[in-house]
Amino acid sequence: MVTRLHRIRSLALSCAIGGAFSLGCDDQAPVAKTAHSGIASPNASGVPAPLEPADKLLELPATRAATSVEPGVPAHSAARMLRPVPELPPPEAFRSRTALPPDTLTPTEAIGARLRAEFIWQSLPDGGAQAATNQEAAKAARASLALDVEIDIVADKRLRLALKSPAFPLPMNTEFRARANRYGHVLVWPKGNKYRVLLPGAARTLFLEQRPDVTPLAPTTALSLPEGDHSGRPLHRVRLESHNGTMEMGSAMLEGASGQLLCRFLLELLTLSPTSDHCQHAAVPLNARYSWNDGGRLEFRVTHVSVQQEIGLAAALVPPELATFRGDGLPLAANGVLLPRGMLAGLRDEAQPRKTPLPAGSPKRGLIAQNDTDRLMYLFLDGVPVSWVRPHSKQTILGPKAGIYNVAWRDFTGNVITTPRSEQLPALVPTEAIPDPEDAGAP
Repeated sequence: MVTRLHRIRSLALSCAIGGAFSLGCDDQAPVAKTAHSGIASPNASGVPAPLEPADKLLELPATRAATSVEPGVPAHSAARMLRPVPELPPPEAFRSRTALPPDTLTPTEAIGARLRAEFIWQSLPDGGAQAATNQEAAKAARASLALDVEIDIVADKRLRLALKSPAFPLPMNTEFRARANRYGHVLVWPKGNKYRVLLPGAARTLFLEQRPDVTPLAPTTALSLPEGDHSGRPLHRVRLESHNGTMEMGSAMLEGASGQLLCRFLLELLTLSPTSDHCQHAAVPLNARYSWNDGGRLEFRVTHVSVQQEIGLAAALVPPELATFRGDGLPLAANGVLLPRGMLAGLRDEAQPRKTPLPAGSPKRGLIAQNDTDRLMYLFLDGVPVSWVRPHSKQTILGPKAGIYNVAWRDFTGNVITTPRSEQLPALVPTEAIPDPEDAGAP
């Protein structure tokens, strides 16, 4: 009976969502170009890309462990603790370039959980081969660039995820907000005075290309894994798979909070549809480990949890009450240099002057990082991220002393990581010829 009821509900949800996603695109949207390069993104088209053909997108997986509990599961089990979110009308997708009506959330509803979390680059280019590296300075530099985020979850209604690190491709304090009755996100400028709508599939492209283009999202099934533990909380663990990698996610019940909106955000980074059955339960994701087909890895980890918190309407409303709608544009930093000159200079105790003439195109000091790829790339010196560089752009970096460094490139998610190579600075440091893993792994 449970199985039959689950299938009926999945079918009903599938039918309703078909119309919802058709509302998410404009008929005559222009090809997306960057202000800094004027080059159209490889993901851009005359119309934002569909999430998936309707007959595929709506094949919602029967992930029974996420919505029900098999007889005989122990009472203390994480699976026993999972519960479905309340039955509500199926969400609709945000409309592109359309301002949102004022949020009607009330102060008494703005109660939930506040989380501190971080993204962790698990596959860093090795920088230990240079004996001249000041290891203490390198360690301090990496610590200053921890990819911290602050997350507010208002019951099963709202989500705010704020970037709290200068190392993200978007400025510190940029926010992703979401609401349960809409697919997609609202991107809020750091001062909270502007916002724009992101269609489902655009969040991943922001991190990879610094563009709000839509990446097609696919349905998935969840494979149950042995239960885990997170600071004494039992974790319900599953493995999810997309065409370019896998993710192992661990979720736990938190008083007064539902994890469906955070789950949608994390799945989107793996190019998975927000309609996944795995995001229909109330457990909150506390960790997620991404493993890409080409070997790179990325981890999301919650480091602190506070439940039953008064979130406050300023942090909960979608859109923010005093924010002005923007139909396009992004909150972009002036440049991607991540560390001050003094900290960059501290990576070496002494300069090692070049004994040969400077190659053509090299600066007299520091380096010029040249990104010839279609995605935003981070440059590493001796294992320390020193700058991100926009697609098909150059970035001047002043501060590093003259000498031989290990240099390597990586994108945000770790889909692309180059092999470290030695470069004598000052120098022009280009990316290598890098095949796009999205093209290589797509079905």
